[in-house]
Parts: sequence; C-alpha cells; structure tokens
Amino acid sequence: MSYFSRAFNLKIPERLETDRLYIRPFENKDWEPFFSFMRDEVATQYLSFIKEQKTYQGAEELFHLILERYGKENQIFVLAVIRKSDDQYVGAVGLLPVEGGTDAEVFYSLIPKYWGKGYATEATHRLFAYVFSESDINRIVASIYPMNKASEKVAKRVGMIYKGFVMRELQGSKVKLYIIKREDFFSRG
Repeated sequence: MSYFSRAFNLKIPERLETDRLYIRPFENKDWEPFFSFMRDEVATQYLSFIKEQKTYQGAEELFHLILERYGKENQIFVLAVIRKSDDQYVGAVGLLPVEGGTDAEVFYSLIPKYWGKGYATEATHRLFAYVFSESDINRIVASIYPMNKASEKVAKRVGMIYKGFVMRELQGSKVKLYIIKREDFFSRG
C-alpha cells in the first residue's frame, strides 16, 4: 500500500455531473460491481493492481481502505462513475500523486460492457475540470501501456498531448506518457 502513502490536498467532491454520468465517492453498494471489475482479467490487464488485490480478500481490503480514507489526510482520490439513466456503476476515475512533484496521474477504468460508449472520456474530462478549478495541480499525466489503444484514445480526446516513452517503475516497463496542463485544458474551451 505504499503507493497510496502520499495524498493530495484536494477535497473529494460529493458529486460531479456530466450529461450522462454521476461521479461520486464510492459507497458500500458499489462493492459487488467493484469486485466483479477487480476479478475481470480483461478489464484490469493494463492496471497496476497486485495479484493479492484481485482476490476476494484483497479487493475487499482495498475497497474498505478507499472508503475509510475519504476525507482524511491520506485519502485515496478515486471516484465511482455511475450512469444516470439507470444508476449503474460503470467504473472509476481518479488521481494518484506523482512522487517528487505536484503533478497528478490520472487513471480511468470501466467495466468492459461499458467500453466504447464515451463514458471514460466524459468522466475524465469532468474530473480534469474539477481538479484544475479546485486545486493547485498544474499538470496531469497519464502513463499508458503501448498496447492500450482505448486508453490512448481517451487521453487524446480529453486534450492530453503525447510526450514519448518513459520507464515507469510501478508498471515495470516503458509506457507512453501523455500530459495536459491547466492552461491548455481551459484554452480548449
């Protein structure tokens, strides 16, 4: 859990909205779809979960850790993405601190049956608007495995710019680095 040792000084929003989505803190009722997602090898293939976190006990511990840390100094900045039309959990979006700086790293993940519908782009764009308006974070980065073309499309659609390959210790390989700065986000309109 050392990956979550440093947190943001950014308030978890009660609820963010888009045309089709609510983006809110996790709630106990999200456990079953969260666990289903964690057990899905296709859904998690490009994410940095350790093997133990994909077990029932590991996923349950992670889920409760997220809930317990909301509002605390060491909170985990992750939000559930809920479809408005039927109140269905479709995935999650969040931020991780970038060690040694004030940048944030974005992550977004959806249950596979909701892929290809624009939900990740919609939720990520709304998250960026919140972060850049409510914090001193000036830059958000995304580390994307080269094979993860869908994630690259989301990064491009929200205005992130490809900066090349970097070695990431957590991923244990080279990843594509995408970046967006506050001023570039707001200049896009």
